[in-house]
Amino acid sequence: MSPRQCLYEKGLALHELVVLICGMADANEPPLRDEPPADRVAEQSQIFENFPEDVLQKWVTLPADMPISVPLTRQDIDNLLFALLRNNDAHLAIDHAIVRWSNGEMDEANSSLVEFRKFTAQSQNHTRRFFAAIMAQATREV
Repeated sequence: MSPRQCLYEKGLALHELVVLICGMADANEPPLRDEPPADRVAEQSQIFENFPEDVLQKWVTLPADMPISVPLTRQDIDNLLFALLRNNDAHLAIDHAIVRWSNGEMDEANSSLVEFRKFTAQSQNHTRRFFAAIMAQATREV
């Protein structure tokens, strides 16, 4: 089984990324999926935290040119720091996945891809917490 077939059957998007970057394709293999399998989408959507809708509803009522000055806690700053650090970790993990895939190390590539997805979710969640705190503080009076 070729690396592309293996990734295709597992429903992973790594090969699609490599094809976009390198322009590699094999006409004898099945076409790439436009969407990941439904079970993978459901699995991934559960790892992201929901943004607080009540805060968003208040936030959009604020004028776009309104200056914002809010106190931030150490936890808010930690969330920003962890968002940035996990984002960097995600970039390193996807780099490792591509290198391992190109070396034919499929198990290691898949493990790195799992790490990439985990770090991406953590980064997104910390980012959402940080901006939710800013929005909550800015809309306290609304």
